[in-house]
Amino acid sequence: MLDSEFVLKLRNLINSHRIENMSDTPDFILANYLKNCLENFAEAVNARETWYGAEAVNARETWYGREPEIIEQAPERPE
Repeated sequence: MLDSEFVLKLRNLINSHRIENMSDTPDFILANYLKNCLENFAEAVNARETWYGAEAVNARETWYGREPEIIEQAPERPE
């Protein structure tokens, strides 16, 4: 499960870009929704890996076990 510090950072990011104005939804609701999306996606990935016979990954250890990669610009799409 993603921790409260992550949710707080999401709330701050949502506020700094005024994302809550798009749907008139409070920042804490949006932040919790996004946290749940990430957790559910990790669960789905593990289910997929199990289905194909691969070892499931501990998403929390993977996420928090390394420094985040900062992407300056999205890579070019191949044509």
